[in-house]
Amino acid sequence: MEFTGIVSKEPTSPYLNIVSFKPCSICRCCAKKIQAIWEAFKIIWIIIKQRFSCSPYEIRALDLNRISPEMQQKLKDFERSFDYPLGGGKRFRIIHGKGGDYFGFVRRIGSPKFYVAINKKERKITKQITVDGRQVNKEVVLKAGEIAGVGCGILSEINQGGGKTLKAWYICDLKVKEEYRGDHIPIRIFQTGFWRFFQCSRGYAICMNPADGSVPKAAHIWQQHGALSSITLPLNLYNLSAKDIRASRKRIEEACKGPIYFKSMKGIKEFEIFQERNPEKAEEWRMLHIQHGPKGEKEVSPSVSVDPK
Repeated sequence: MEFTGIVSKEPTSPYLNIVSFKPCSICRCCAKKIQAIWEAFKIIWIIIKQRFSCSPYEIRALDLNRISPEMQQKLKDFERSFDYPLGGGKRFRIIHGKGGDYFGFVRRIGSPKFYVAINKKERKITKQITVDGRQVNKEVVLKAGEIAGVGCGILSEINQGGGKTLKAWYICDLKVKEEYRGDHIPIRIFQTGFWRFFQCSRGYAICMNPADGSVPKAAHIWQQHGALSSITLPLNLYNLSAKDIRASRKRIEEACKGPIYFKSMKGIKEFEIFQERNPEKAEEWRMLHIQHGPKGEKEVSPSVSVDPK
């Protein structure tokens, strides 16, 4: 049995990038200030144009305490249309809410704000797709009421060690269905939730790299044109056996700046792993999540069976 961890072994797949942003520094040079102001102006101008234009999308801020079963099912179906590279000819899917609550995982992290872009009416568009190495046009029907994209910001407290915590936004689950890409849906979502950055102007996000290992578009935009001070760094994945995790617990606790325990997310957040050549035959990727705090009754030992009975 293997798990994802953070001890120093050779990374198996550099397919993630972590992007963080923080309040702008007073000492930034004039050129960078001018660039930041210009980029901010361009974003604001796009927001103003979209606000006063007839948008084909409705951006909803969901009340997670009053979410309908129909919307939960729509979100689950939407999520299953995405998969991500793992390396070695393998890919994986993320599945939230098998136990019933689609938002169970994000609630655990902090205070989530979840946004959904809904296509207002049925329409036909022409998309360019690649077939046998050449571009061809394909007519696509966009259905009314269909989820076009989603985005989530979670205001959480990050453990800094020594009993200190730091508030930050975790920007996650930002996805746009392929046939809706190119309509600036992330900016439409951003304009709806932008005011929340006045609550906290610090945060981070993790984005999946394309299969060729290049820097993803979202990370590139933050790095080259971000109106906020930001950095982008690779986040490597490590495969560890249960034995490795038990042997490395002390080093993991040092990296996490305090005591930790392990917990299964079965029914809350799960992963399916499959071969690229056979996507229908998926296997459960059973993992434990590290939780901050002293070992207690909630501890699940990294062993062959990781699911609590």
